[in-house]
Amino acid sequence: YISSGSFKITLRPHDNLENKEIVNLHAGSLIEISPGVAHTFEALEDSTLIEMDTLSRAMKGYEEDVVRLPSGA
Repeated sequence: YISSGSFKITLRPHDNLENKEIVNLHAGSLIEISPGVAHTFEALEDSTLIEMDTLSRAMKGYEEDVVRLPSGA
């Protein structure tokens, strides 16, 4: 949920990282990202994002479900 500001969100199927979709979201917007979709968030201004996840970052297995993309990817 975008509480304030705006973000550029890049979505890519996990099995085809070259195929990307770019979405711009502003305050009041909500996005749900399906499993298997790699995604990055870039703040376009001073912004606040509230993230809700199915796993806690403290839980075992969380990092195994995370794919780190290089900056600017």
